[in-house]
Amino acid sequence: MKSLNIPKFNNLEDYIPFLNQKRRAMLINFVLCIILMSIFYVSFFVLVLIGLILFGDIAYLFVIFGFLSMGLAGFFSYLFIRAINKYKAYYFMSLINYFKADYYDELNFNYNKTITKQSIKDLKIFSKYKEVEPGMYYEGKVKGLSFKSSYYEYVSLDKMKTKQGRIVIFDLQKSIETNLLIEHKKTKVLFNKGLFKEKLSLESSYLNDNYNIYADDNLNCFKILEPIFIKGLSDYSLYYDAQINLLFKDNKLYIAINDYKNRYKYGLVKKVTINDLIDFINEVKMVSNLVSTLNLVKYSLDI
Repeated sequence: MKSLNIPKFNNLEDYIPFLNQKRRAMLINFVLCIILMSIFYVSFFVLVLIGLILFGDIAYLFVIFGFLSMGLAGFFSYLFIRAINKYKAYYFMSLINYFKADYYDELNFNYNKTITKQSIKDLKIFSKYKEVEPGMYYEGKVKGLSFKSSYYEYVSLDKMKTKQGRIVIFDLQKSIETNLLIEHKKTKVLFNKGLFKEKLSLESSYLNDNYNIYADDNLNCFKILEPIFIKGLSDYSLYYDAQINLLFKDNKLYIAINDYKNRYKYGLVKKVTINDLIDFINEVKMVSNLVSTLNLVKYSLDI
């Protein structure tokens, strides 16, 4: 899709009439394409049927025109899918461009990409991981820390349904001096506990009640489990209503945000409101909020 002509507004509210205008235009386009597609599909069957009934050269003409109608039906099928994707691009890129400079050093966004199952498998630290498309993938840098993130799927504890979450992978610039797993007790096992020999019991009642903690080094793990980190973990989990699992390993931080449900909604038939925009921004701020609430800036060389 060609580069979109998206104006830069000073206020978030100014994007509402712009996006609703694009939504209405794409909706009209979508409806017209559906109508024309249906007409040409019906024409295909009618023309081919007439061609089969008739005899002689005229029969071939009906069959030829029938297949031409099928081609046009396919063309309009492509156009109505394109109308959906074009509005999707306007919606996502308008909001990303509005706020990314306020929260990220760098941010590259792709709503049709994901962190693949194969790349996760190669890390050999995940026991369960199922990729999902579209992945709402973004990568970039925040407070000097590089990251990549996308949706994933996993099977719930009761094995009755598949749930969705978000995976975030940070490159830490300072040595963590230990490997540490913080696993939520109500989540599906995601990280490989076989990497660790010891399960810890801590003085923090919040951690003991909600998490299983595994570490290679008891002393150095407390450099990570500071009071500000524990409070941030609690605040983040409550705000996003999700189960947070973290693995510090080899100067990387893997975070699985399980049972996370998107709050934002959009679509051609849904009028854009200020609450929709705020919910979407909260979604994409998830990585930036992790860095601030968990005090991950201490692992950046920029600090």
